[in-house]
Amino acid sequence: MPAFNWDDLQVLLAIDRAGSLLAAARTLGLSHSTVARRLAAAEASLQATVFVRRGKKLVRSDTAEHVLAHAQRIEAEIAAFTRIAGGSDARLSGEVRLAAPMALLSDLLIDRLAAFRAAFPEIVLTLLADLSLDSMLNGDIDIGLRISKPVADRLDIRRLSDCTFALYGAPAMAALARNAIKAGATRDVPFALLTDERPHLPESIWMRQLFAGAEPVLRASTSLLLRTTAQSGLAVVALPAFLGDQSAGLERIATTPPGPREQLYIVTNRAQRGVARVRAVVDFLVQSLAAERPLLSGAQPNE
Repeated sequence: MPAFNWDDLQVLLAIDRAGSLLAAARTLGLSHSTVARRLAAAEASLQATVFVRRGKKLVRSDTAEHVLAHAQRIEAEIAAFTRIAGGSDARLSGEVRLAAPMALLSDLLIDRLAAFRAAFPEIVLTLLADLSLDSMLNGDIDIGLRISKPVADRLDIRRLSDCTFALYGAPAMAALARNAIKAGATRDVPFALLTDERPHLPESIWMRQLFAGAEPVLRASTSLLLRTTAQSGLAVVALPAFLGDQSAGLERIATTPPGPREQLYIVTNRAQRGVARVRAVVDFLVQSLAAERPLLSGAQPNE
């Protein structure tokens, strides 16, 4: 499958708005044959038919709704990021090192980076899955995302969102857990925890209270490993809602008390306040994560 060319998003949106290849070509200032070729290339990359002919017009296919909705979102984000860039150095460039929990990077932020790249092609992001305050203070990391509030005099700390944790399991294990919770017999439910290196985390304390008197059947070093454990049907686990609610094959399990509601913070070194490329990434993260607050806070569809 050929790699998707992000420039072809403009072609798809122009066709969608104009209703024909010729009208889209005029809008874009391209030839009819170029627009036709780029549409064919985009559909080959997506392995989907985006438009079908209805009379003299091209209209969205049944499978195109999600593709074009994402294209519109990326177009809007590029426009927003370009406006941000216009107010600072127009030649933003260089490396920005971002440290965050692996699950946050892999399941929430990665999908948005194409829009950032389009707006700031000379900024190179380095993603790191480990954040220590010493690394921030020493300048080894430019920006950090943390699900706990750090304390340090030389750091700028900004709260972005709530971050709710909940109990998750595969369908059969979730049913077992619900019955056990109703009967007050949670000791009979297999559960997994993060490793003993982090017993102070609120979600670990909550799980120990929920399954008081029982021992975990497995320990893992990351939330992503806990997710895989739950998906296998081996045990129930505590996950942040942004991870658990989006994970195939998992169900959220209501508990009393509910999972902890923690906070997501963005952290920068005060010495970086005047660095334009760092400001651009911070603005991108603030905007992107603001759009995901319902998911981060664990809001259910009817809430």
